[in-house]
Amino acid sequence: DGPAMFTSSSLALLCLGCVVGTGIGYSGWWCRSKVSAASYTIIGVINKCTTVLVNCLIWDKHAAPKGIASLVLCLVGGALYQQAPMRKDCQTG
Repeated sequence: DGPAMFTSSSLALLCLGCVVGTGIGYSGWWCRSKVSAASYTIIGVINKCTTVLVNCLIWDKHAAPKGIASLVLCLVGGALYQQAPMRKDCQTG
């Protein structure tokens, strides 16, 4: 017999990851049902910024300054974005 493909501890971690991932998904839908779309977007942006900040502070393998600058550019673009005004109906004749 060859070596076991998965150990019991790796299967337990896999199952735990599935449960946690499912919980994150459901909590996102729950949060979305409790706040407005704009608030939910702000919560998501703050979460991403916090994740990047913690990554930069804790680990030495993180995004390059160019990558962080690109993230900031995307966030600024999103903040400046606004929907185009509706066209006025033209009635002829």
